[in-house]
Amino acid sequence: MKTDIVIQTLKGLLDKLCISYTDVVVEEMPGIRAVRLSIKTPDSGMLIGTKGETIAALNHLLKRIALMNGEITEEMMREYVVDVNDYQIKHIDELQRKARLASDRARSFEYNVEMEPMNAYDRLIVHNTLQDLPNIKTESAGEGQFRHVVVKFSKEKENEESFTL
Repeated sequence: MKTDIVIQTLKGLLDKLCISYTDVVVEEMPGIRAVRLSIKTPDSGMLIGTKGETIAALNHLLKRIALMNGEITEEMMREYVVDVNDYQIKHIDELQRKARLASDRARSFEYNVEMEPMNAYDRLIVHNTLQDLPNIKTESAGEGQFRHVVVKFSKEKENEESFTL
């Protein structure tokens, strides 16, 4: 029921913006406990924007509009992620690849690796991707638009694991 409300809200928003689309597909996103609302459209550039800024704004706008009707709570809306022609999936895969590369560097050279600044959602993906790796800890650092993830080498995790064996 709530997914139907969110889909209808998204379709209404796209219609008001005069964006042509062929379909809105609902799919589970593996590993991050979210429902992906995948828009299939020939106007993907217009909906994605520079570095995904427009899709982030569309995601925010959808959530605000859906909340206004009172049938959807803030907590429910956190479960939904708007995607356009698989942009978000590709973006998440790239973030995970960069995170693993940073963790390999941190472990190999035994030093901290600072990733580029990113938004809170992207930082969450990086933290979740690396959370179970041995000898690796992550933390966010910086302020505002310069906030980023620091991937840290940690001998402590190795010692903790040796005690659990």
